[in-house]
This record gives sequence, structure tokens and C-alpha cells, in this order.
Amino acid sequence: MLSPKTRRNVARVIPFGVLWFIFSLIYCILEKGILGQLDHYPSTGVPYNFARSMVAIPATGLMMGMLTGVLEIGYFSKWFIKKWTCNGSLEIFCQAAIEDV
Repeated sequence: MLSPKTRRNVARVIPFGVLWFIFSLIYCILEKGILGQLDHYPSTGVPYNFARSMVAIPATGLMMGMLTGVLEIGYFSKWFIKKWTCNGSLEIFCQAAIEDV
């Protein structure tokens, strides 16, 4: 059984993967629409296989999105929190807001 913190972090990471997956699907469809019936890229001559691209690009996008989510939720969010609290500007702002009340 996963701890509540782990479940929360997983739930926060999944949207990163889903967004990357959706945008990579859109990219594949746009690329196919632009190339039309061509089986290679006109400028480079590199072969183009739509079926292979529809599997490889979204799968890679999902993995990259999950990796991005893990890095942002697991590591960078802590760095941003420390950055704000160590900076002192937020504390000064909060003290000024409390004094006004």
C-alpha cells in the first residue's frame, strides 16, 4: 500500500505525462497532414513511417512527461519553496500585510 504522500505525488506527476502524450499525438497528426501521402521528408529524403511514428512519438512523449513531472514535483518544487522562504521578500510582504490589518 502506498503512503498518502506517495499517492499525492503520483497524482501530481500523472498530468505532466498526459499533457506530453496528448501534444505528441497532435504533433503526429499534424505531421501526417503536412506530409500527406509522401513516404519521406521532402527536404532531407529521410523515410517516414506513420504507423511507427504514432507508436514511438507518443510513447516517448509520455515518458518525457513523466520524467518532467517527477523532476518538478520531486525536486524542483522543494527548491522553489526554499528559494522563496530564504529570500525573505515573501516574509517582508506577509509582515506588511499583517501590519495593515
